[in-house]
Amino acid sequence: MQQKAIPYIFISPFYILFFIFMIGPAFFALYASFTGWRGLASPEFVGFQNYAYLLKDKTFHLSLLNTFKYAAAGVFIVIPLALLLASLLNVGWLKGKSFFRAVYFLPVITPAVVVGIVFSIVYDHNYGLFNWALSQVGLPIINWISADFFKFAVAGMIIWRWSGYHMIYFLAGLQGIPKDLYEAAEVDGANIFQKFRYITIPSLRPIIIFILVIMTISSLQIFDEPFML
Repeated sequence: MQQKAIPYIFISPFYILFFIFMIGPAFFALYASFTGWRGLASPEFVGFQNYAYLLKDKTFHLSLLNTFKYAAAGVFIVIPLALLLASLLNVGWLKGKSFFRAVYFLPVITPAVVVGIVFSIVYDHNYGLFNWALSQVGLPIINWISADFFKFAVAGMIIWRWSGYHMIYFLAGLQGIPKDLYEAAEVDGANIFQKFRYITIPSLRPIIIFILVIMTISSLQIFDEPFML
């Protein structure tokens, strides 16, 4: 009996910490949402008043709309771009594949706060890299942090940060497709676009669905990058 309990003892720290830092705060946040608690006084139960106020708040409506726009940018731009990068890295003649994989994956392991600070410098109105490039070709500079362009600035951060991460999944899927399928398609006279449509896409369907879910969730949870800008 003691031997059977040993594995559970070893894995128990994870579940204890998970309950303390994830499950517990989630239930407390749910409880607090039904109260008028300000942190110092005793919580006062208010029912659904907080939710009713939230549904009428125009700021909440705007933030929700912007969040869905970021999610759309992540789904409709990041996923095709990641698949394109993976396809380029999957060609046999390309040299230095390990280097490109590391470069594309580097934004993922970079802390979100650092990403926000770096892009705040890149988007700087006077000394930013983007405005410098625009000035070099004779175009007017843009205030990327203004209300008109802020959504595009955040979308650019999302695309830069997550394209390489999802490229790794696509690359693993591409390398798992049997070469015989492409060779048989070539014998039948299929061109590169037909092979991509009828072989690559169907073979990657499970990975595409997985990335679609992950990208949607991560885009809806974005906070650090816009806050740092």
